Order: sequence, then structure tokens, then C-alpha cells
Amino acid sequence: DYVTPRTAVEAQLAQIWQEVLGLPRIGVKDNFFDIGGHSLKVLQLTQKIHAEMEIDIPLRVVFEMPSIEEMAIELLQRKFNKFEQRNGSNIIKLNKNGLMNVFCFPPALGYGIAFSEMAKHLEDHCVVYAIEFIEGNYAHTDMLDQYVDSIISIQEKAPYVFLGYSAGGNLAFEVAKAMEKRGYEVSDIIMVDSMKRKSRKEESAEEIDHQITQLLEVVPEHFKQVLNAPVTRDKVRNKMRAYHMYWNELVNTGVVQANIYGLVAESSPIREAENHDVLLWKQATSKCYVEYELHGQHMEVLVPGFVEENAKVIQRIINEIFETTHLAYRF
Repeated sequence: DYVTPRTAVEAQLAQIWQEVLGLPRIGVKDNFFDIGGHSLKVLQLTQKIHAEMEIDIPLRVVFEMPSIEEMAIELLQRKFNKFEQRNGSNIIKLNKNGLMNVFCFPPALGYGIAFSEMAKHLEDHCVVYAIEFIEGNYAHTDMLDQYVDSIISIQEKAPYVFLGYSAGGNLAFEVAKAMEKRGYEVSDIIMVDSMKRKSRKEESAEEIDHQITQLLEVVPEHFKQVLNAPVTRDKVRNKMRAYHMYWNELVNTGVVQANIYGLVAESSPIREAENHDVLLWKQATSKCYVEYELHGQHMEVLVPGFVEENAKVIQRIINEIFETTHLAYRF
């Protein structure tokens, strides 16, 4: 039922929502994602709030507080009380229900929102926690410890399940090693078209910026418009630059105690490979390694048109993990 805005902040938010979603009227209790909101609109909404209300809100706020009523309270807290970010602020919860938590590490874009479409199709199978790349001038081991701290603040006990897309798979592997070092068991890692890093890559700052520009030109349309917008461009490029520099230095060494699932996009040479180790992770685990084929090219696997079928592969893996690993922890 329609509930009219009751405060100045709710009224201003309602106007912004109407412009972003192209609707003539929105009630303060309406859910953003039930009335046409999606990942592109989330980015547009946060831009418009920043431009018109001079409040910078993380993308996660829209997912966690998807009504005008909830968002208005959050904005007031941020504006007048210098609201302190809560624990795990580099992690966004993208859906509500599931058999287990899955912590998802982002592709080169650096933003966990890349998993928003996937999360819809995994509702009731797993709760998707999308992780953003943490940028900052500190040692890589400190960064990995921040990820571990954020993850265990959400889920205190093992087993932990990770998923990484592209560069996110390489990062997930490193975080899994950091988890094990601190005594936490990561039972399974799902690698979405992520190839193991075997050597460092030397690139100049100019070459990195050129690569970022190229990547932003080929990202799916439902990201491109906003990622290249003036309001977010610098922030996006800075995060991508930091991630790129980390990835260039990264070599995935050692072995984890987790099962690894390699999900291979159509552009990869899976059909020519006889050893079923296209992504090169087979020797990186003391447990099982298996590969699956995905629909679509590397940049397409998690976008509409492809994610629907690919999510079914992930659903089957999640169900298998639940039956073989998680049920055992209940006894």
C-alpha cells in the first residue's frame, strides 16, 4: 500500500527515486528492487543522492535499506551524527536466504555489485556476501587480515565457502590461505573463470591506466554508463588501479585444504584440454578439483542472458557442498 513521505528527507528521497526509476509516485515503504531497481539503478541512485543531498553513501546501503523509510533514517544518521561505518562495511549482503553463506570476491572492477544479478538466482540456495576490493597503502598481509576479520565478523564458525570471479578467484585463494593460517577452515572455493597466477606482470602506470580504460569500454552495458559517469569515474578508477597493481604483483603459491571448483567460460580452451585443468588450480588444493563449462564469454557469464543458466551450475555446486560438508558440521 502507498505510504506518502512524512519528512523533508523522505520527500527529497522520493523525488530522487522517482527520477531514477522513472515512476510518477513511490511510497516510503516500497522496496527499491521490487519496483524496477537493479545494479545500474543502484549506482545511479547513489550518484544522485551525492549530487543533490551532498551525502556519500556506499552501494551496500541501498541493498541493506531498500526503502525510502529506512534510507532516510540512515542518511540522517550520516549527515548529523557522523555515522560510523559498521563492521564488515567492505561486504555487501546481496540476498536474504540460503543454505549457507558464500563470500564472493570481485573481478577487476573491484566492486562486489558485480554479483548482484547472480545473487537473485541464488536466493534460497545461499546467502551471497559480495566483497569489495580494499584499497589503501598497507602491506598485502594486512589487507588479507582485514578480509579475514570482516568475514569472521559475519560468520564466526567454519566451514567457509568462497567464490571468486576473474581476478577475484586469485584474491579468494590468498584470503583462504590467510584464513587457514589463523585456524579457520575454508571448505570450498568456486573459481568463476579465474586462472591461477603463475608469474608477476610488469606494467607502467600508463599501461595500467590504458588497461583500465579498455576494460571500462567493454564492461556489460548495465555497468558501463555509470562506471564512466563524472561523479563516480575517479573513485572507480582509483579502486581498479589499486586492484590492478595488487594483481600484477600476485603469484598464487602453496596449497589450500579446500575443494576447488573451476567454472570455465566459452572463450577458454576447455574443449581442447584433456587434463581438465584449464584454470590451473588442480595442484593448488590437497582436496578435490573439478571443472564445469559456463555459458558466455568471460565478461558475460554473470550478466542477464547468461547468468540464468550459469547460476544453475553454481546452485548444483552449493547443494553438493551443503550435503557433503555442511551437514557433517551439524553432528
